[in-house]
Amino acid sequence: MITNPGPALAYQDLYSLATELSVTRVSVANMPPLPLLLVSYAIEGYTLLVTRFPILAKLGLKELGYPISFLQPGVIKGTMHTLVDDSAIRRTVDEGGLGYRGACTSLEGMCEQLADWNREHEVK
Repeated sequence: MITNPGPALAYQDLYSLATELSVTRVSVANMPPLPLLLVSYAIEGYTLLVTRFPILAKLGLKELGYPISFLQPGVIKGTMHTLVDDSAIRRTVDEGGLGYRGACTSLEGMCEQLADWNREHEVK
């Protein structure tokens, strides 16, 4: 995994950005990760059950749709405690790396996304 040149962001950084600078009202409900992870396992189990046993479709059971279908363990676990070290990729080609240099930081990227959001939701 390759990251950007800036420091790692915490969820609170993103929440603060959205609540302070969005033209729309933003409300963030902080939820502990364990209940969310347990729910994601239940969703994954249901999805696997329905896809592996097509006869359940005849009983009216079907796969969950967007956005709930994305709430699965791989998504949740990847955001709970992932640390990324991309120092090998940042080495020069002569040193065995790719010489990667990020174009912008995560915070700059989030600011751009929020600016787009604000433009789309601006009251005219």
